[in-house]
Amino acid sequence: LASLAFVVLDEAHTYRGVPGAHMAQLLRRLDRVCLRYNARPARVLCTATVGNPEELGRNLLGERDEGGRLETITETGAPQGKRHVVFLDPEESPSTLAIRLLQSALARGLRTIVYCRSRRMTELIGMWAADKAGPYRDRISAYRAGFLPEERRDIEARMASGELLAVVSTSALELGIDIGQLDACVLCGYPGSIASTWQEAGRAGRRKNTALTILVASSSALDQYIVNHPEYFFTRSPENALVHPDNLYVLLGHVKCAAYELPFEEGETYAQGVSTKELLDYLCEEHILNLTGGRYYWMAEGFPAAD
Repeated sequence: LASLAFVVLDEAHTYRGVPGAHMAQLLRRLDRVCLRYNARPARVLCTATVGNPEELGRNLLGERDEGGRLETITETGAPQGKRHVVFLDPEESPSTLAIRLLQSALARGLRTIVYCRSRRMTELIGMWAADKAGPYRDRISAYRAGFLPEERRDIEARMASGELLAVVSTSALELGIDIGQLDACVLCGYPGSIASTWQEAGRAGRRKNTALTILVASSSALDQYIVNHPEYFFTRSPENALVHPDNLYVLLGHVKCAAYELPFEEGETYAQGVSTKELLDYLCEEHILNLTGGRYYWMAEGFPAAD
């Protein structure tokens, strides 16, 4: 760790709620051990869809001493072409219309992704679309988290190379995976948040080509509201990511892990807004830590990260 220079968190908006509290503690523990080796890596958080980037960054990264500062960059330099967004409220079922849209896209040679809200619907639309795709049936694939890793890597590679023209997916392909350049994105149902919608729509048009996103609304109340009030969707920023980094239940488990990694010095401050000494003394009373020579040492059996 002595030569560690950068820590990068991609898709930082996913670190919210309880998972975000755990990530904040992991970063704090990493900082603490790095400091032992005189390393102070720069931290970079990447996200295109969050309403409160600065607040999220401060909650995840905490406050460093010695003048550490947080800089927020909100203007993108990525290439971006024209994007068309269409909201449809079909009289037929959303899945039927999604299949027809996919057939139409295939006939025009458009590389397309269809997002479904469930694994079951992903498999069904994939099968129904393949049955009706004629010469394109071998160039369509379903994709979901339940596939074996080697199956998913194969689909990703075939999509990136252009061998596959279309993929029908759950939110498993929403972020973090490069499947190359797509032309069209069909959302079979509203994803549930503005952030997720833009994440999925952003799969198409990642260079300078024109992109098409079609949201096919279901009969659910949320879908119907969005499709009938498009101004709500287009005038609002993505949702805020909320994190309480010092959630006491999460914090206590990470204090154990931190003590296992590197003994605490008496008087050392770890938590913000919570007395570190009280936490350490409590763990001593529970015979998990032992205060000896001004340091709190791990003395319990087992590996604390297992909990």
